[in-house]
Amino acid sequence: LLLAAAAAVRFVLGPPGRSRSSQLLKPLSGPRLAPGLKSCPARRGTALSTPSCLRIPLRPMLSSARPSSHCALSVSASETRILDEVSVPGRTKMLLGTNLLETAHSHLERYFPKAYRYVVVTDENVHGLHIPKLLQNLPPDMRTRTLIVRIPPGEQSKSRHWKNEIEDRMVEFGCGRDTLVIAFGGGVVGDLAGFVAATYMRGVPLLQVPTTVMAMVDSSIGGKTAINLPQGKNLIGSFHDPRLVIADFTLLDTLSPRLISEGIAEVIKMGIIRSRDLLELLEETTRDHKNRTYEERNLQVNQQPKIHRLISWAVKLKAEVVELDAKEASIRSTLNFGHTAGHAIEAAAINSEESLLHGECVGIGMLVEIRAQRLLENKAGSSVKPTL
Repeated sequence: LLLAAAAAVRFVLGPPGRSRSSQLLKPLSGPRLAPGLKSCPARRGTALSTPSCLRIPLRPMLSSARPSSHCALSVSASETRILDEVSVPGRTKMLLGTNLLETAHSHLERYFPKAYRYVVVTDENVHGLHIPKLLQNLPPDMRTRTLIVRIPPGEQSKSRHWKNEIEDRMVEFGCGRDTLVIAFGGGVVGDLAGFVAATYMRGVPLLQVPTTVMAMVDSSIGGKTAINLPQGKNLIGSFHDPRLVIADFTLLDTLSPRLISEGIAEVIKMGIIRSRDLLELLEETTRDHKNRTYEERNLQVNQQPKIHRLISWAVKLKAEVVELDAKEASIRSTLNFGHTAGHAIEAAAINSEESLLHGECVGIGMLVEIRAQRLLENKAGSSVKPTL
């Protein structure tokens, strides 16, 4: 079953013989770091090895949430515009739009007026692509109070080693409670930097700047932070909500079609557990892409209003669930659909020659869990109430 599901996912994402590692990020030139900034070199993290057990989620209530109509409008590639805003009352504000880094300084002053020092946690890939642009939009005095910490890309960096490394650098930099931690990257960076923010001096403010579809629709909102242990994934962590999330669709331009597609797996999940209408929009989007080549499917994603709408819709659905159940006592457990089996697959494949991405594993995990539920229903007959 796993092999069949994996084959199906690979058929959707592209030819099986294609090398994946060189297609994850497209190169983008940019200026060097501004004078006075401190940057930390990358070191190796620890490995992850142990899978978890299968668990079928509870049946959720369907939602009537919709994205803003602005997300259906075409936007100039150079225009700075907030297309939608999503809030989890008392917890998080999320801004979705284009070229939002151009106004980074104003967002920092508005939402974090007491912040004095800034710690930007990012990975080596994102550092070269986007951090120079961020720094260009900060005033000189703010740059000298900014620490840049780079980690190796990949799940192995969600480790005790890198948490300690970041905290040690923050102490050396003189960070106090007036420090703002900025998680600038994908889900790994968000989880790790969020956990640092949750525990440094008993908690400092957190800003999330997700750079992947996966991070925008899933890990950047909800407050879950964690690191991995050799015994399993996300075993040590905390709930620590970011005060602000800046989802800049322009950042997605540097992603390959494969990275776009793995994030859409989380959108599909939200459609299955919360919104039939979202699933119908996904089917419509699939038909639009049907005749495109692998390379053409997600080019210039920041100019594709339908992708913006999918992301905004999924974010609103997740914010709705988080507002109802912040600490995963009941309905929020439905967000784990596909993740239990998916984490097992991800752990088993992490040291393989060609690892699967998190979203790909979640996609396979959804198929596995649906199939497992059907097998249980068939085995027990009418005595098992359907949950999917």
